[in-house]
Amino acid sequence: MSRWIGEPKKDHIYSFKYPRDPRRKHIKRLKYKSGDIVRAKSMETTTIPQKHFWMVSDNRDTGNDSFVYGPVSRGLIEAEAKYIIWPSERIGKIQ
Repeated sequence: MSRWIGEPKKDHIYSFKYPRDPRRKHIKRLKYKSGDIVRAKSMETTTIPQKHFWMVSDNRDTGNDSFVYGPVSRGLIEAEAKYIIWPSERIGKIQ
């Protein structure tokens, strides 16, 4: 993980406090930013509020992400993921 200063970027991966229990951490891909519109069959159309982000799991079948808990506040995002460390055969810098 790398702490950073600045605005989170789409398609980058971030660690953040789980919105339903801030003692837990989540790591997800940022898919939509403030002002973006999210459309999905499983939910009503949602416009992302200011200073919030839509975080998604790379594995949608087992994902617990913004489709479950909604947009994530900027204040909950802590760091950007820079490296894969598990599974061991995939260790390396995130492309």
